Amino acid sequence: WRDIIPTPAHYHVSFMHRDIITHAISSQKHGYVVTASQDGVVKFWKRITIDDSDADDATKDAGSSENKKAVEAVTSQCLEFVKSFTAHVGPVVNLQVSHEGDTVVSVGVDRVVKVYDVSTFDVTGMIKIASEEDSSDGKIGP
Repeated sequence: WRDIIPTPAHYHVSFMHRDIITHAISSQKHGYVVTASQDGVVKFWKRITIDDSDADDATKDAGSSENKKAVEAVTSQCLEFVKSFTAHVGPVVNLQVSHEGDTVVSVGVDRVVKVYDVSTFDVTGMIKIASEEDSSDGKIGP
């Protein structure tokens, strides 16, 4: 198993979440993965396929045939970090992608809904959900 750990040349910066990942979604349309964590962070990742010459070199270095299969499985599809948002104060409680795959929505315990455009990896909207204490008549807003 040690043979399939990335070498320092391939793994010099970590873009991993710092807290427990609560959600992970994916879409085939734009080739992305979006993850969210308990600390309110939402991260965008792009699915990429590495160059065959890199995979061939890694496979040669892997040694046994079992290790070669593991390296091929690990190195053929990778995730490339794109963008990170500190989107919520507290955990993300829901993360959804639209049916078309163009929009992602996150909801946090802070009662904020954030809308993201996947093609630009940007926040396009934010909605603050009123709590029951905020409105005695049950309406949201003034």
